[in-house]
Amino acid sequence: MFCRNCGKELAEGAKFCPACGQRIGEADQTTGSGQGGAPVQNTAAAGTGNVQRNEMQKVVYVKHVGFWSTGRLVLGIISILIFLFMTFQSCVVGTLNVLAETNDTGGTQGIMTGLCYLIAGIVGVASRNSLSKGGPMAAAIIYWLGAVCTIGGSAVYGDLAVWGVFAAILGFIFMLCAIKTTGELKTNEK
Repeated sequence: MFCRNCGKELAEGAKFCPACGQRIGEADQTTGSGQGGAPVQNTAAAGTGNVQRNEMQKVVYVKHVGFWSTGRLVLGIISILIFLFMTFQSCVVGTLNVLAETNDTGGTQGIMTGLCYLIAGIVGVASRNSLSKGGPMAAAIIYWLGAVCTIGGSAVYGDLAVWGVFAAILGFIFMLCAIKTTGELKTNEK
């Protein structure tokens, strides 16, 4: 048998739940309160999804998945792949700059922008199911820092400006995600 309050398994004939102290009555002498006789676990995580209570007042975590969540996951993965490509490209540019004995900093700018892509991509993937707007806003700011790293350009690394513009666009998309996620939270609370 299981406690109706916290879902903890109880010993036969118990009068109180050893976990939460809830008094166990005749109606509570059932086996299971979840699907298949398993207790419903208190699995709510603060700020990571909707928390709802079922008919027995047990907290159930409802995973937040939607258009903006999937978009953050996809853009995060794409950003991580762009980091790999940019790192290779920047190393080649840096090597060419050393061999040609130029003072061009395109390789370093590319590495810095690539690191911003990597960090923002990880933040985007990690915060994809969060209902708070902190994760998407942090990713947007990091993307914009990556775009700023490309200012000044490079005579050798022509793609650097393209990566900077793309980082700025991703920053605006993640800011939109932050705004829309807050809107989804408000409509889910009604």
